[in-house]
Amino acid sequence: MQHQSRISLNAIRVFAAVVRHRAITGAAEELHVTPSAVSHQLRKLELEIGLPLFERGNNSITPTAQGERLFRGAAGAIEEIDRAVAALTRDAWQVVVRAPLSFAIRWLIPALERFKANHPETQVRVETSHHNRFRLEYGIDLAITYHRIDDPTPEAELLLRDDCVPVASPGLLRSVDGEENSLALIPALQCSTDNWDWKLWSNAVGLRFDELILADGFEIDDAALHGAVAGYGMTLAPAAMIARELRYGTLVPIRGYRPVSMGGYYVQTHKDNSKAVRDFIRWLMAEVKDTPEPT
Repeated sequence: MQHQSRISLNAIRVFAAVVRHRAITGAAEELHVTPSAVSHQLRKLELEIGLPLFERGNNSITPTAQGERLFRGAAGAIEEIDRAVAALTRDAWQVVVRAPLSFAIRWLIPALERFKANHPETQVRVETSHHNRFRLEYGIDLAITYHRIDDPTPEAELLLRDDCVPVASPGLLRSVDGEENSLALIPALQCSTDNWDWKLWSNAVGLRFDELILADGFEIDDAALHGAVAGYGMTLAPAAMIARELRYGTLVPIRGYRPVSMGGYYVQTHKDNSKAVRDFIRWLMAEVKDTPEPT
């Protein structure tokens, strides 16, 4: 029988990451180590426990029944340890927020000055992600995630609805003003997988998707909005994300189309938050009530 004291906590942490990702490379990226270091820790753990924890294929690695059992028992404990350590080492007046990149750039960061004006003692750290959805990890106080309208409703509080209208630069709109079916003459900028947003929007307003002229593609919404300002085409956006452009007139809604709900931004947080985090959440929820309404 193996002595439990010989089992490395680091090896358990590596093991849990591999189970979550179902891949050695994904675990290595999360832990900031090499894939060979991950493989070494797994082999060492299996030797120490005396049981096979994974079934390995040519391009796959899946936990055995024993591996699944260990993961169910260990994953929660690792998260509790991480949270305890984070609570001891972090400033009690710090708030760590993770949000999708475009949302952070377009809405959260410009609004932060109003929070800081009333809570100057609180330090806010904003972490951005190219992904719309991610786990609420320990060390992150608040996760703002995006969910499409056709996604299952998340177990989180709705922060902001993504009610979109097509917008373009005034110059581009003037160039097609008076043309019959002018919307079909304006290039539609692409910034989503499989153009799901344009498909959903066109169906909602009674247009055929194949009537749209698909134009330049961008990785994130913020880049597509800059492209729209430059006159490359139209894009879909909620008023909250283009408040500055609406104010200065660099983007205007295309007349005749109602806002279409594409999804929403949701807030996830832990149950045992500090006062600073609770203050931030209250401010966040109040702040969205002052955002511009779609037109």
